Amino acid sequence: MNTQKITPHKILEIITHIHQGSLEGSPWKSFLHSLRTQFSCDFAVLTLRRATPSMEALMMIDCDIAQGTSDIEAATKVFSDYTFDNPLVDMLARTGGVFTFEQAVSSWEENPFYVAMTAFGIKHIVSMSIDRPDSEPGFVTLMRNANQQNFVDDDKQILLTLRPHLEQALKVHSILLQTAQEKRIYSEAMTRLTIGTVILDGDAQVLEANQAARAIFERTRAITLQGNRLFVAKPRHRDFFSRAVSDAISWCEHPRPTPFSQALRLECIGGADIGVLVRPAPPTTLYRGRGVASAIIHLEDFSSSECVPEAIVAQLFGLTKSEARVAAMLASGLTLTDAGTKLNLTESSVRTYSKKIFAKMGVGRQADLVRLVLKSVAPLAIEEPSNIAAQA
Repeated sequence: MNTQKITPHKILEIITHIHQGSLEGSPWKSFLHSLRTQFSCDFAVLTLRRATPSMEALMMIDCDIAQGTSDIEAATKVFSDYTFDNPLVDMLARTGGVFTFEQAVSSWEENPFYVAMTAFGIKHIVSMSIDRPDSEPGFVTLMRNANQQNFVDDDKQILLTLRPHLEQALKVHSILLQTAQEKRIYSEAMTRLTIGTVILDGDAQVLEANQAARAIFERTRAITLQGNRLFVAKPRHRDFFSRAVSDAISWCEHPRPTPFSQALRLECIGGADIGVLVRPAPPTTLYRGRGVASAIIHLEDFSSSECVPEAIVAQLFGLTKSEARVAAMLASGLTLTDAGTKLNLTESSVRTYSKKIFAKMGVGRQADLVRLVLKSVAPLAIEEPSNIAAQA
């Protein structure tokens, strides 16, 4: 059976799916489906080569169950098993070209991969290499059954037309993944410092709130998250907060030479008071719209007394295990008496420990110890609260 000619309009449709691919829940799912449909194939496969031999490859497959592929899982496993162990892939990696299986492989009809795929009705195979940033090549592979015609030069030329678009889309996707990873790292650092961070858009709606912020919302009534908006309980605080957010958004949309920030303390009867800092998001000239980050809200729970990890304090300041335990208590704001109670020590023993600690750390009073510990990297080692669900 002859395949229909792929028109320029259909090629443009495939290209559109390529550039939308990184935004899909299953990346490039629509691209592979469009590719398989337009090329009248049984299988369209995108394989992103593993970074190291010990890593599994990322493989995305679109297949036509109706055309001789009744056991899709088995066919997928065969393809996966042979992905990096067949001569076609080796030739593609060396040459960066587009080849049918018989062009690349001598005695191709006896090749184990080819024989395995014929069990699922596959007769014609063509594959193209894809350059990827900071990684080994990936591959696009199309497969047709025996009732279809073999892939011709026009098919290969269309694949070559698609290749720069796919390589660029993969590069953008790599940058997006790296940016997302960096964002998670910085967000985790803020959470470990127990500083809540909330990002608002130009309509003062919440775009994102980190785990520390959500933990604060759980502990206090002073400020809460209602739907996708922040709600401040007390009217006098609410008015100040609303003006500060409005001013921050205005500054973001129309930056001025003088930096902007506003701070207030939200009082809460029967709960923790909350320190709030409102500032504009860094402006961008690339894209301005109401739906982008426009204001940043930092929250601090004044009642929080999270202890920094004792082992980290000991390593940083050369303290013994017992000294580090006392230092961690004092750094969390406890008095000598309270620290002694928690550690089952007399106040006299804690005072003796504190003198040794002060000497080793080069400070003369508890306030200086607190400042030194909290300005160190020790708070970053605080474990995240286990009762807070990870954000998507």
